[in-house]
This record gives sequence, C-alpha cells and structure tokens, in this order.
Amino acid sequence: MLLFALVVAFVSLTRAELVEDLPWRRQNTKCNETSCLIAKFDSSITPHLFVSECRADKVKIITFVDNANVAELPAELFNQVKYLAVVTLNESRAERVAANTLRNAKYLEELYLSSNLINILEADAFVGASQLKLLDLSKNQLETLEGNIFAPLKNLQELNLADNLLKSVDKSAFNGLERVTSIKLAGNALKVLDTNTFYPCKSLAYLYLQMNQLTKLRLRMHFNTMYWLNADDNLIEDLFLDADEVRNRAAHVYITANRNQIQKFKITEKYNVRNLYLEDNKFIDLQEITPMVALHDLRLGNNNLSHITPTIFKNLRNLEILFLQNTMLPAIQENFFQNQKNLKTLHIGFNKLVVVDLRYLKQLTKLEQLHLDANELTDLNVSELKEALPSLKRIELRDNPWNCLKLKTIMGYLRMYNVKLVSEETSDEPNVEKIRCVDEGREVDALKRKIKMLEDKLEKVIEMYNMNFCELKDSSCCSQAPNLSLFGDVGNETAIDMRFERNFTCSKK
Repeated sequence: MLLFALVVAFVSLTRAELVEDLPWRRQNTKCNETSCLIAKFDSSITPHLFVSECRADKVKIITFVDNANVAELPAELFNQVKYLAVVTLNESRAERVAANTLRNAKYLEELYLSSNLINILEADAFVGASQLKLLDLSKNQLETLEGNIFAPLKNLQELNLADNLLKSVDKSAFNGLERVTSIKLAGNALKVLDTNTFYPCKSLAYLYLQMNQLTKLRLRMHFNTMYWLNADDNLIEDLFLDADEVRNRAAHVYITANRNQIQKFKITEKYNVRNLYLEDNKFIDLQEITPMVALHDLRLGNNNLSHITPTIFKNLRNLEILFLQNTMLPAIQENFFQNQKNLKTLHIGFNKLVVVDLRYLKQLTKLEQLHLDANELTDLNVSELKEALPSLKRIELRDNPWNCLKLKTIMGYLRMYNVKLVSEETSDEPNVEKIRCVDEGREVDALKRKIKMLEDKLEKVIEMYNMNFCELKDSSCCSQAPNLSLFGDVGNETAIDMRFERNFTCSKK
C-alpha cells in the first residue's frame, strides 16, 4: 500500500509539473464572477483552458483580444463553459465557421465574429445555437451564402453581414429566420436578389442593402412589417416592394434609395410609407407617389422633374418636409402647394427660378423654413411675408444675383419679421449680411478701371507701331500724331479713325 501511494504521488506530481509547463498557462486570462477576458489565445495549442480563475459554470461572457494566433472559433469553448451567453472573437485570423462548432452552445445569445478572414460557413455551422439572438459576421470575406445556412437559428433577431465580398445569396439562405428583425447586407457586391429572398423573414423590420451593385430591387414580403429599407448607392433602375398580408397598417415605413438610377418604382399601398428619399436618380414617375397619402417627408432632389404639374402633390396632405432642389422645376404657379397645409420645410433651390411670388405659397401657413438658394432671383416680395407665410422662421437666400440695394431692403423686412438666415457666405465681395450681391456703384467703377487699362494698352501699341514703321526722313510727320485718348471723347469714332489713318499715312512716306 505504501508503494502504491508513493507511485500515485509521483504520477500526480509529474502531471502537475507538466500542467505548469503547458503553453496555455502563459496565456493572459482575467475573470470576474461572470465574465472572462482572454488575451493572446493560440488555437493551435491543445488542450485549451478557457477559464482558470473562477468557476466555469458561472461564466456567461468571454471576450478574446490580441487574436493574432486564433485560426478558428474553438468548439471546446462551449464544452468547458456550457452556460456561455456572449462570445466575442473579433479581429483574428479565423477563416471559417466549421461544422458543429456551436453544437454545445445551447445558451449562446450573442456571437461577434467581425473583422476576421472568414470565407466559409460550413454546413451545420450553426447547429446547436438555437437560442442565438445576434450574429455579427461583418467585415469578413464571405462571397456567397448557401441555402438554409441560418435555418438552425430559430430565435435570431439581428444578422450582420455588412462589408463582406458577397456576390450571391441563395434564395433560401434566410429560411427559418422568422423572428429576425434586422438584416445588414450593406457594402457587398450583390447584383441580384431573388424576389422572395426575404419572404421567410416574417418579422423583418430593418433591411440594409446600401453600397451594393443591385440593378433591380423587387422584394415580396410575407407581412408588411418593414420599417426601414436602405438601398442607397446602388445601380437600381426598378424598385418594387410588395407584401402578401397586412400585420400592422399603422406602422410607419422609411424608404431611402438615393444615388441610384431609378426610373420607375412601385410600392404597395399595404406599406404606410412615411419617409421617401429618392434623391440623385433619373426621371421619376411621380404618378406612383400621389397615392402615398401618409408621406411626411419626401425628398426628390437632383432628379429631372421638368414634367411636374401643379396638381402632382394634391393628395399629399400630410407632407411636412419637401425637397425639390435641382429638379428643373418650372415656375412656381399659384396652386402648386395648395394642399400642403402641414408643410414645415420646403427646398426649391438650384432651379434657376427667376420669380418666386410668396403669395403663391400662402397655403403653407405652417411653413417654418424656406430654401431659395442658387436660383436667378433679383427680387422677393418680403413686404407681404407675414400675410403669405406667417410661421416662417428661417430662409436660405445664397447664390442669387441680388442687387445690394434690393437685398438691404429684403434684409430689413426679414429683421422686422424676425426671420433668420439658414446659412451665410464668407466672401470679400460685396455683400449684405454675408450674402453676396451686385453693387452697381462698384460695378461701374470696376468697368471704368478696365476701360482705362485697355486704353493704356492701346496707347502702347500705337507708340510701338510709329517707332517701327515711320521713316526717319519724315519723322516729323509721325510726331504730329494727335494725342487723343481712346475714350476721352466717348463715341467720337471719327477722331479715332483719323488717328489711325494719319499714322498709317506717315508710315508710308
């Protein structure tokens, strides 16, 4: 018995010495009662020890930092720390999420794998993580999503795939995600999405597709649960959004598709579109906008709307913000905004408008901010401002060919009615309260200086002509050329002609 006890003691001592020499002992692990910070983890070294300073059954959060030697998310993590709820492994060299990695991640709710080198999501990669609510795979190197890849994630609510290299997404990639509310696909290289790609996502509220290469966006949803759709900065020519059933008719929808090539679009009336941003596109068929009676904020700047008619906005009685800058807007007619009694901000700058009669805006009794910058305005009937626009608080007047005297009068009325400028210019040119204008007195003085400069140049040209072409034997003839100022006798063209004729005659003698 004594011999056996000595052998056991020796084996235990040897094992302890070996354990002390294991490389993971040199890893920096800091824990409190429920969370651990693991620095410089090396996934090539086994066995792994993830929690060494507290009870593994208490830890719920693990964060990896300084991950230069991490090649993949270690599956053993969820064997040793089975109640893990949050795992963060960002900025490592991980290249894949292997099959069955999360098989024992029964309690995992948030998984952050951003800024890695992941280019493969193996089949069954997410099997076992049935409680996962947030998955962040942004800033990786994924090029495609296979069908049903996320199907095991029945409770997933947020999926971030932004800033990858995605070129294609299988039409069944999002099968099973009935509870997902947010999908981020911005900053990829997507050119095509199947109409039913997001149909299984019955709770989808936020969809981010900006900065891709989509040429067509036609989406069919199960319910009208969409709250925010961002499709900015694509190549979209055709935008179509439909839903089979109405779940919440009162929900407000925000759609932004700026900087595309949209020529036509159709959004079902099942969506209660409140904000619609379609700036920097092509010709927009505004007939599809007229039924959107719930619109509060409509932005159509930088489109060709030269075809617009005074009745185009007649049904949009709830509009509060309307941007029509740089749209080739024709002259503002009397009934242009007759039904926009709730409008608070109107932007009609950059349209080369020569006249804006404030009396034609008299229906806009709640208007607080008016942009008239970068037009061709030389006058504005601000004396009738309070009668026409009683709620106006701010106005934008920059970059119009104002006469300084006229602009001083306008500014006087604005001060009287306590209407402030939206912005000011900074320029050494003639200005009134930092708004550039044309000072006629200064313009005349500048023109006279220019004339004098041209006159001096012409005197020098004549002098050089005499020196080069007059013959020495009759130099007295040349010296007799009259000393006429070119514009000394304004309009005396005969005197000027006589001077040139005399010089020419002298040069021939």
